[in-house]
Amino acid sequence: MSALIMAPSGKSRRIISLKRRDLGRPGACYIRSGHEDRSSGVCAPMKTRLAVAALVLAIASGTLGAADLRDTRKAFLRARTAVADGRYREALDLYRKVIELVPQDAVVRFEYAQLLRDLNVPDEAIKQAREVVRIDPSFVEGHRLLGALELAASERDPSRLDSAIAELQAARKLSPGDPSIAAPLARALLSRGKPAEASRVLEEAGEPSQPILARLTAEAKAKSGRVKEAEAIYSALLEDNPTDRETSAALIDLYEEDDRLDRALELLQMLEKTDPENTAIPERVTLDLARAGRFAEAEKRARDLAAKRPENRAIRRLLAQVLFEKGSSPEGERILRALVVEDPDDDVTRRALVGELLRERRYPDAKTLLDDAVKRAGDDPHKTPARDAANVELGYLAVLQKDYARGMQILAPLAVKQGTVNARAVRIDAGAAREKEDYAAGLQIARAAAAAEPDKPEWTALVAEFLYRSGDKKKAEETLGKLAASQDIDDVLAAADVYARVKDFAGSGRVARDASVRFPESSEALFRLGAALERTGSSAEAEKIFQKLLQGRPNDSAAQNYLGYMWADKGTRLEEARDLLEKAVAREPRNGAYLDSLGWVYFRLGRLEKAANYLSAAKEYDPDDPTIEEHLGDLSERQGDATRAIAHWERALTLKHDEPDRVRQKLARIARKS
Repeated sequence: MSALIMAPSGKSRRIISLKRRDLGRPGACYIRSGHEDRSSGVCAPMKTRLAVAALVLAIASGTLGAADLRDTRKAFLRARTAVADGRYREALDLYRKVIELVPQDAVVRFEYAQLLRDLNVPDEAIKQAREVVRIDPSFVEGHRLLGALELAASERDPSRLDSAIAELQAARKLSPGDPSIAAPLARALLSRGKPAEASRVLEEAGEPSQPILARLTAEAKAKSGRVKEAEAIYSALLEDNPTDRETSAALIDLYEEDDRLDRALELLQMLEKTDPENTAIPERVTLDLARAGRFAEAEKRARDLAAKRPENRAIRRLLAQVLFEKGSSPEGERILRALVVEDPDDDVTRRALVGELLRERRYPDAKTLLDDAVKRAGDDPHKTPARDAANVELGYLAVLQKDYARGMQILAPLAVKQGTVNARAVRIDAGAAREKEDYAAGLQIARAAAAAEPDKPEWTALVAEFLYRSGDKKKAEETLGKLAASQDIDDVLAAADVYARVKDFAGSGRVARDASVRFPESSEALFRLGAALERTGSSAEAEKIFQKLLQGRPNDSAAQNYLGYMWADKGTRLEEARDLLEKAVAREPRNGAYLDSLGWVYFRLGRLEKAANYLSAAKEYDPDDPTIEEHLGDLSERQGDATRAIAHWERALTLKHDEPDRVRQKLARIARKS
């Protein structure tokens, strides 16, 4: 194989965004579109191999005559000079000439592939890179280049991701611990949903010497459940360079995902002061205020921003959604409808309005908007995504109206279309199959999703669930066992969730307990453990688990609701329960389950008027919840209205209450009194 001098690096260009931290294309080693890093330090091992004092073509002396050898060397030197001078078309012609003379020279093809890549001719670059590794399977940089090209191509065609991983793994095997290989390989593994493996690859490369590698390491750790380690890396980077916006953005993402919105807001407000011209920052602050349940502050900010920039449709849309959340639905609806009138093809705003109408059970109004969206899209292939999105919501609407057959009919062809998974369609379709008890249809859609995205644990777990429901428990248990033993927290949680959905709470608790030991920072594992313990009768231990969870995440509204409801249901620590539930409802005022829990604690406290207010509100948002119906029956009985109590309890049974015997006992008690 030849040893050739590297092509000179291009100019650096970096784009920084709070929402997307893709890197531009500076230098020679790269991880493209969010997978790029061409900094010289990362590429050092490659440059060491290819940069030599003398230019040598490893051509067997018997292959070419002296004149041809001279011509080949001249053409190669001229090609490299043309690249340096920016005469790329001439360089391409010269490289092709050299390849004609020495078709089995891997390094010549390698440099040609690099140039094609830099000129944005990816298909031909991939073709040449494949030739490189065919000619010389031990050429590390060839595998790395091909892997990086395949990784870039996977953004358009996800099926290429496995090829990228295979090539980068081959490069890693030839050169273990090389950061220029570890970085794109880790990014590919993260895209494949394998954060634990990505983390191991990066750890093998040693302590990251560059911010981009450190951020990638932190991302892998965070996604594999090692949040504290990730936070420490980001914090150290910010300490070294407080103006590093990439790291600030990554740390904000981490805080948001970990439900530490106060910390996220602190960072955002610091960025807002140092970069007042960046309009994305105040919008993000407003959004996080709303997510934290600080609706008055969010509304004020949104109104101020909308007044300053009335042309900004996104901030007006956010203001409308804040208004809906805080109970000012009419004004929120007026804003969204005005935006739709201004731009009928704005599908984002139309979907936002549809979502609010569906939450308020205004099905005819939602259907009118969705039908109009489908009509507007027509048969225009450019509007296929908008048409499909509207049809998914029409399927969801049918499911909400309990027309499961119609919903599944709409959703089935959209769930997996031309090898691409529509996750929302799959989830809604699977939910309809559960309700309809059509487990064969559920298994079919789950298998299709798993075939299209074989490394996504949600779909693997969904297949196991419908196998279990269909009676093939042995095969289901085998699949769930593999997921539960995984090194990736998402796989393990998916297994625990399936056990919970099929009401094997002991199995769910077993998986969650093991997960809480192996992933001690995972609040999700703790939550599932606490829920499983409560469902299996170990309420005292469940209380301790939820209290531990809330020590680490004091604003976790789901944990507040679960623990508060447990105490209310037992009739103990009612004042503490009320405090927890008030906080949960303040953050999510339209959550039917939280409203029900708060109504229930007021019922236990004997404050029946408040109980009635919250339980009635809960039913408005979730009219088909059997637990809410049972609680309304209990309230009616306490108020002396036996007839109404019976109606609520009978409906709770119709809605498939989780504990039907308890409800039947209440009905029997009323019958005996009568």
